Amino acid sequence: MEKSVKKKKLTVPHSFALLFLIIVICTVLTWIVPAGEFATYEDPKTGVTYLDPDNFNYIESSPVGLFEMFGAVPRGMISAADIIFFLFIVGGAFGVIEGTGAFAAGIGSLVKRLEGREIFLISVLTAIFAIGGSLFGLAEQGLALIPVAILLTTSLGLDRIVAVAIIVAGSQAGFSSGIFNPFTTAVGHKMADLPLYSGKGFRLVGLIVFTGITIWYLARYIKKIKANPELSLVHSLEDENLIENFQGADADLELTTKHKAALATLVVAVVILAYGVAFHGWYLMELSYLFFGMGIVAGLVGGSGMNKTAEDFVKGATSLTMGALIVGFARGIVIVLQDGKILDTIIKGLSTIIMALPNQITVLGMYIVQVLVNFLIPSGSGQAAATLPIMLPLGDMAGITRQVSILVMEYGNGLSNAIYPTVGLCIGAVGIAKVPYEKWVKWALPLMGLWHLAGAILLLIANAIQLGPF
Repeated sequence: MEKSVKKKKLTVPHSFALLFLIIVICTVLTWIVPAGEFATYEDPKTGVTYLDPDNFNYIESSPVGLFEMFGAVPRGMISAADIIFFLFIVGGAFGVIEGTGAFAAGIGSLVKRLEGREIFLISVLTAIFAIGGSLFGLAEQGLALIPVAILLTTSLGLDRIVAVAIIVAGSQAGFSSGIFNPFTTAVGHKMADLPLYSGKGFRLVGLIVFTGITIWYLARYIKKIKANPELSLVHSLEDENLIENFQGADADLELTTKHKAALATLVVAVVILAYGVAFHGWYLMELSYLFFGMGIVAGLVGGSGMNKTAEDFVKGATSLTMGALIVGFARGIVIVLQDGKILDTIIKGLSTIIMALPNQITVLGMYIVQVLVNFLIPSGSGQAAATLPIMLPLGDMAGITRQVSILVMEYGNGLSNAIYPTVGLCIGAVGIAKVPYEKWVKWALPLMGLWHLAGAILLLIANAIQLGPF
């Protein structure tokens, strides 16, 4: 009688373990990849530092040692302190509003009114975030609304992946098109000497295409899990208390005047957020001020009083500890690559490969390189400053217009932001929502494939029509 052999189930590492494994791999690379650097120069008008593509030199090797490898995580946390403390403040502020009972009553009332129209609501919210991403570069700022999105989606009978998708996939569908994105389009146009925010017609097409794909993909998933909740990728986790201090919606709870006052503070804060980001360039520090003040006001007008407001703030901040710490782990990857001085070497090697490609497919080669570089430089403005001094001349030599070269950088940066663990928005969102990173990747990977395919087609069209500054 043959003994039955049990197949060992493949276990995906915990998010922290996975990120540290990448740190280890990058540490090993610093011992293998030659160190090198481009000379840099500073724009006297803007103070932005750019690479000089004609001045690259190999330098003395700077391999990262064991002690420095372990130090990459705490140094990453210091480097990402603005994001980390922003998350703690956001968690505290939303904990205060939840403590008033406003979320439970307000979302319960909303769910009752929108019963049966879940896909319409989620589609509208996704489109709003996409427009925010395209018009004013909404990205990490959206992390502030993850707790609300989770309460809404779970109350609608959906899961936390939908909540993450609304904000992460939605904002990056728009961020990539960059109609008025200050972090990619504005920086890129200045570097390429193009009229600021030119090419708006083609960028609008990109916004419609990427957002349309996102809404279709999300609606398809919603229909599937509404028909059979067990098909949810996080179904086995939904019985856990995943945002421990946030209670669910209650359709039977009366929405009192105090509840409405507490929710009004959130609405006002979101309006101020949009205005500050769009017109005054606010980023995480200013938004931290905003949400800290919002939490205090919401507690007082919501009837919590001073002591309960303080207690609820601590509880809310505590609930986002994993989401905050995971950002520091991810930043540690970049720290290792910078310490090992191999970032510029990798960029130089990738650009050399592009130069060897036939002119007809150079635009696709540039696209692939930008997607790869985004893992190493997960910043729109940072990637523009690091790669465009190399990519613009390459495009010129291949007969690619500078407008197309800017689009290549934007698509390569934004479309992969939704899945790379080095990106604060992605890893912060799944950390806050307590969605295992591998579950998010499993959900988002087909969407990323559709996005990147659409991006490649759009770039080929833009290149074929020689898209210029109009």
